[in-house]
Amino acid sequence: MSQKTSGKIREEKRKMILEKSRKVFGQKGYSNVTMKDIVDACQISRGGLYLYFSSIEELFQEVVIDQSKKKFNIINQMVEENQPFDKILSLYLELQKNRLLNIDDVILVATYEYYRSHQTEEQIQFQHSYVSYLKEIIYNVLALGVKQKAITNQNIDEIADTFIFLLEGMSVFRTFNQLSEIQITQQLNLLETLLEKSN
Repeated sequence: MSQKTSGKIREEKRKMILEKSRKVFGQKGYSNVTMKDIVDACQISRGGLYLYFSSIEELFQEVVIDQSKKKFNIINQMVEENQPFDKILSLYLELQKNRLLNIDDVILVATYEYYRSHQTEEQIQFQHSYVSYLKEIIYNVLALGVKQKAITNQNIDEIADTFIFLLEGMSVFRTFNQLSEIQITQQLNLLETLLEKSN
């Protein structure tokens, strides 16, 4: 077997572990998941799992990062291709709305559980870097809007913060069924009003 083939098989197996693990964390939360749960879900040996991930915490962090990258990969790609700002922003908000409407399909509760129970400096650094990653996505979209002269050169750093604060706040309310589809639409429309259009 060639090194290239071996590497591809390894990457496919890693993807499978992340996908199966995401479902386990989504069903059981964070604290209730053991390596045995992951082994059973993936139908691999414990030793085979440890070849990829050394702990539940490492695996969970990778699941969180992987899910976000998959979700917003298209946005990052469109920004790189310098596609029209309005088109990218509309898709970004549509993806956020779909995420909020299908909140049961994500591992949000497990993520909040992890954040609350893991407070070492290294763990807090992971949490900050993850939020920074989410902010970077919308910041890059807004920066492109300024570059294309679709929006004025406002303080897009603060506006990106507002996007993330509002979206994460809505995630909490939606998790506990305290936010309707109409309210989600209203709040997303409100975010758009923060952007001053160029004439």
